[in-house]
Amino acid sequence: MNPPGNERLEGAILGTAAGDALGMPLEFVYRGRFKDRIIRDYLPGNEFDGPCSNLNAGQWTDDTQMMIVILESLLRNKRCDIDDIRDGFRRWAMSDDQRFPGITCKTAAIGGKPVESEGCGTIMRTLPLGFLVTADEAVAIAELTHVGKNGEKWVRFLHKAVRRNIKFCRDFFVLERDDWKGGNGAWVVDTGMTALKAVITAESFEEAVVEAVNSGGDTDSIGAVAGGLAGALWGSGAIPERFLTALERVDYLHRLSSSLSAVFL
Repeated sequence: MNPPGNERLEGAILGTAAGDALGMPLEFVYRGRFKDRIIRDYLPGNEFDGPCSNLNAGQWTDDTQMMIVILESLLRNKRCDIDDIRDGFRRWAMSDDQRFPGITCKTAAIGGKPVESEGCGTIMRTLPLGFLVTADEAVAIAELTHVGKNGEKWVRFLHKAVRRNIKFCRDFFVLERDDWKGGNGAWVVDTGMTALKAVITAESFEEAVVEAVNSGGDTDSIGAVAGGLAGALWGSGAIPERFLTALERVDYLHRLSSSLSAVFL
């Protein structure tokens, strides 16, 4: 039996943040640096001298920061207001707290215009949107920074997938795998397929995110997508307590989820 919608929404929000934080210290770190270790718990950003070396264990990156900007705008306006989300992205990109944003996200956010790009920014921050807005609105939010046919395809797939089941996800993976070369970089297809593979082959939330981030490459985004999808499919109750107690601002994420559920669900 599928968990109720409010638990799935909360799972998508908390799962995105947890997967992001788990993958944060491994982001673009050469896989050989941690090949003899399976990373199962939050580590500080300087564990492998990666680009997020200034962050503490359990902190998340720009992926979750941008998700929060979107969710706060939806809650504030009680609808999808693209101009307000665009303004939120700009304020985030120009703040002192924005965390290692990809150049595409930062350029688009500051300039207020999207970039022709197939980067994973379209999906790393949008997992909860399947419960909150239409598919067209989810695409419009993604295209505030990135415009590309693969990005739109993946946004539309994930918009459905978070409300469906493992079989739906597995069927999509089978259809797409022949065109995927198995990469784990920041290309939206690599991020999406690596995260999706981890989820459809896992038997638990923990197994999914651990497999996702230990794949190497763009690990914070792969972890965010895998965590958000796994959390949505299995509900927030499937997320291990140790991933929540050590997660940055987890109480706020709980409150944000509850408020969004009250308005949208």
